[in-house]
Amino acid sequence: MPIDAFDILGVPPAFDLDPERLNQAYLIAAAAIHPDLAAGSETAPHRMAEVNQARRALANPEMRADLLLKRLGGPAAEQEKGLPPQFLAEMMSVREQIQDALGQIDPGKREQHRRHWESWARAERQRATREVSEMFRSVPAEAASRTGPLKQIRIRLNAWRYVERLIEQLDPNFNARAGM
Repeated sequence: MPIDAFDILGVPPAFDLDPERLNQAYLIAAAAIHPDLAAGSETAPHRMAEVNQARRALANPEMRADLLLKRLGGPAAEQEKGLPPQFLAEMMSVREQIQDALGQIDPGKREQHRRHWESWARAERQRATREVSEMFRSVPAEAASRTGPLKQIRIRLNAWRYVERLIEQLDPNFNARAGM
């Protein structure tokens, strides 16, 4: 199995990671290979970049779920593009409501609506996080029985990605941060 972010930081492969344990693992790994402490090591800067990238990935619940799904042998987003029943219709309805609300002439009302929908999307993110956590906890230990549950996790993650994109689009600072 290829080395992934869980291995790089030496944390157990699980969706429900304690943030303090993750931070502690990061600090230990970073201290062990920090370029200032590993003077003369040609690989230290590269390894430090890997440690930083692993921390970012595991600190982000959606990315952590994707990494764990891959580690368990679940389908990648490119392999399974399904969505939960009625999800796409619901998202189309939500986007229409957002477009209508943000089309308000009054800038104050427009901002109020934007904040409302951003709050709604963040609540949907929290719901997705809880659901995916429960789904991972119910994955069978035996590999032969995992196919169906892992496919369902991928489908839920596909829907979660839609919500993340909506949050990004509603964030007034997103384009500035993304260099757009």
